[in-house]
Amino acid sequence: MNMRSLKPALLGSLLASAVLPIHATSVYTDPVGAVVYNLDAGAYVISAPLQKAKIFQGVLEDVDGAELTIGSSVSLDGPSYVQVLSGAAGGAIVTVASVSGSSVVLEDTIPGLAAGDSVAVRGHLVLADLVSAAGGAIPDQTTITLYNLDGTTSSYETFDNIWYDGDFGVASNVEVYPGEGFVLGLPAAAELTMVGSVAVDPVLVPLNSGVLALVGSLNPAPSVANPSSIGQIFGNLGDESTLTLYSDDGALAAVASYESFGGSWFDPDFTGVDDESLAAPNSFAVLSSDISYAILPPAFSSN
Repeated sequence: MNMRSLKPALLGSLLASAVLPIHATSVYTDPVGAVVYNLDAGAYVISAPLQKAKIFQGVLEDVDGAELTIGSSVSLDGPSYVQVLSGAAGGAIVTVASVSGSSVVLEDTIPGLAAGDSVAVRGHLVLADLVSAAGGAIPDQTTITLYNLDGTTSSYETFDNIWYDGDFGVASNVEVYPGEGFVLGLPAAAELTMVGSVAVDPVLVPLNSGVLALVGSLNPAPSVANPSSIGQIFGNLGDESTLTLYSDDGALAAVASYESFGGSWFDPDFTGVDDESLAAPNSFAVLSSDISYAILPPAFSSN
């Protein structure tokens, strides 16, 4: 799974619509919402809390390694992923590599996935969607940096509303995973309006030992039905794991830090912070002391 993670040495130095039509017998509608970010020029650690709509949901007929049989004809029209909704692998997300009829081949296997588990297919949020969120006109030389689970980084820049990589290759279809934070650098003020489905299913975000990751929330606001708390999201992390929250004024300054001990989180005064909520646009820089995962609870419970 290509979830990305953040290098500590690079964080402080950064200042500067896929559609997947599926022929299925059932239609699933999640609640929808919008989040507006009014951002001054500067650098921000943020995330996109909304997902693209479920365009397929059903029960797996067969699992053969990375190949899934879902029982419906699937036609991809952009980067997409499978989200596991039930069973031992619930919450896992893996990108779709290819499809052929009702066969879906993933980029990687999902441990614990079995026939009879429920899955959904969604289109990935891609960099082009951030241009759309800016009303189709994002400032030139806007940058985004994504941090890979293996410690490498991927950086992109806009010119004339198109994203490019360092070799000036078009990068508009680069994926941003659910719950993945990113560093956004704006040379001028911008307003981003994120529109999409409010999560009704949990998402697992993998973490590597000693590799700092940016993890956001599936909550568009603290007032949603099921507000996510630090204890809920990061309760699996080992002792001496750390969380760092950065400012929302474009200065990319650390404003809060927490450390885990005995399954709970504490501030520097050793006051418990498990019940503190995490909602958009905030993301934490997470340094896990072991190989683990964050659990992003849904903003609303599914029926």
